Amino acid sequence: MKRFITLLIVLLTNSIVTHAQFSYQDALKKVNDMVGLAAPDFEATTIEGKKVSSSSLKGKIVVVNFWFVGCPPCEEEMPLLNKLTETYKQRDDIVFLSFAKTDEQLIKKFLEHTPFHYQTVAAAKSIADKFNVAAYPTQFIIDKEGKVQFSSIGGMDDIDKLLEDKINKLLK
Repeated sequence: MKRFITLLIVLLTNSIVTHAQFSYQDALKKVNDMVGLAAPDFEATTIEGKKVSSSSLKGKIVVVNFWFVGCPPCEEEMPLLNKLTETYKQRDDIVFLSFAKTDEQLIKKFLEHTPFHYQTVAAAKSIADKFNVAAYPTQFIIDKEGKVQFSSIGGMDDIDKLLEDKINKLLK
C-alpha cells in the first residue's frame, strides 16, 4: 500500500509539472502570436478617471503591463517598471498603461504602499482576454501604428532593460 501511494504521488507530481510547463508554453505562444498584428481595440477608464482607447493611443508607443494585486512576480517587477517610466517621463510619445484584473478599490489600497507609475485600468479581464493573456505578469509594446511589436510573460529581473531596448529600437 505504501508503495502504491508513493507511485501515485510521483505520477500526480509529474502530471502537475507537465501541465504547468504546457500551460506556460501555451500562454507564451498565445501572446507571441500577436507580435506583428494590430493590437486589439479597447476603450477603458483609468483609476484616475482618464479615458483611454486603442484609437486615442495611435501615434504613440504604448508599453502595456497586465497584472493583479497578490501576484508576487507582478509586484516584484514594479520598481523596475517605475524606473523605466522615469527614463521616458519627458516624452509625450510613450505611454505606460497597465490593465489589472483586480477591482479599483483594492488597487487603490495596494497603491497606498506600493507605488506603480503606469496609468492603471482596474477590473480589466475583458481587455486581458482580447490580448490573449493567460499568465501574469504579461508585457506588450505597441508601436505608433498600433501594431504589437513585443510580448513577454512572467516576471523578469531585467524587465526594465529589455523593455528599454525594445522602446529605443522603435524610436529609431
